[in-house]
This record gives sequence, structure tokens and C-alpha cells, in this order.
Amino acid sequence: MLIKYFLALKIGCFPRTHSLIRLIEEAGQLEPELVEYLTENRDALMLLEDAL
Repeated sequence: MLIKYFLALKIGCFPRTHSLIRLIEEAGQLEPELVEYLTENRDALMLLEDAL
């Protein structure tokens, strides 16, 4: 939810998805540190998405 809030503040909308990876990719276009976070943690995020 925090990523969706960040996107809403910065661009006024956010993608309607439950995919953490997709949300972080979108936010990473605005905040480059998130791209690095995604690169380092993609495997863990994939496991979280599968668990949901």
C-alpha cells in the first residue's frame, strides 16, 4: 500500500495490480534507489508474490 501511496503522490495514479514487482518497477522510474532495491531483492519479492 505504501508504494501505491508514493505513486499517487508523485504522479496522481498507480497501476491497479497486486504485483509488488510491478509496483516497484513503476516507482523505480521516479526513484532510482528502488530499481537497485528491486535488483537485489527480486527473488524474495517473487516468493512474497507467490505466497499472496
